[in-house]
Amino acid sequence: MAALLGIRPEAIQVAEQTTADEPFNRAEGRITASVYQGAFVEYEILAHGRVIKARVANPKGKFLHQRGERVIVGVAPEDVILVPNGGSN
Repeated sequence: MAALLGIRPEAIQVAEQTTADEPFNRAEGRITASVYQGAFVEYEILAHGRVIKARVANPKGKFLHQRGERVIVGVAPEDVILVPNGGSN
């Protein structure tokens, strides 16, 4: 049975690198777009052929990732919701 994963954009962490002891699900990706919104930066990241939207709160003093940059996206297991697709593959 096919399923979708639901993840809120603000639950996604964006980093240049990761360490093995972090309790996150991780994927490598590339920044395809970034928009500074004052209180947050919204990123579009291409990872495994899919676009992931991430929203990083309070970017003041944090590194701002640029378009084309390779990053690691991570999400804590408790922030992932499994949504049954209803279809079969």
